[in-house]
Order: sequence, then C-alpha cells, then structure tokens
Amino acid sequence: MFFSVPLTLGFFVLQENGSSEEHVLYVWDHFVSRAAAKNVFIVAHSYGGLSFVELMNQREMQVKNRACAVALTDSAHNIWLQETSKGTQDWMQQAQSATS
Repeated sequence: MFFSVPLTLGFFVLQENGSSEEHVLYVWDHFVSRAAAKNVFIVAHSYGGLSFVELMNQREMQVKNRACAVALTDSAHNIWLQETSKGTQDWMQQAQSATS
C-alpha cells in the first residue's frame, strides 16, 4: 500500500508508506517532529488507534514529550495484546483514567 498525495500538477507516491503503521511513522518523522509546535493533539480513528500504539512503540519518548492530548475514536488498538512497553501501557492507562 502506498499513499498518494495530490499536488497542483499531479500525484507523487510517498515512499516508506507500505502500511498504516509505516505511514504514521513517516508523518511523525517528516512533519510532526520537525514542526515548531510544542503541543501536539492526535486523533486516531479505527485502525489509526493500532497505528498510534505502534508510533508509541517506535517513538515513545518523542510522543510523550509532544502529545498533550490523544483521542482514540472507535479504535482497534489493544495495549494488552499488541507488543508495547510497560511505559506505554502505563502512560495510556493513566491518560484513560484521567478522562474517566
């Protein structure tokens, strides 16, 4: 799977985007991490929740330092069944408890 981005003169294919998880890492590495914004708000819907957990697995400290809110809507993630670090599990469970 590749994601196409519309341009004024056509489309180009984003490399390193063979899956949803790869796409999230690509966007984080090429856009979010380079942005001047210090507070990042993330919305992940359905399979995007699983992709977000993979982002946490790969860029845990970066996400924890920049994300001030994460909304998982109708998410397919499961931090107990996906391979996640104890730190990610605790951080996501703490965030969930704060909103309950």
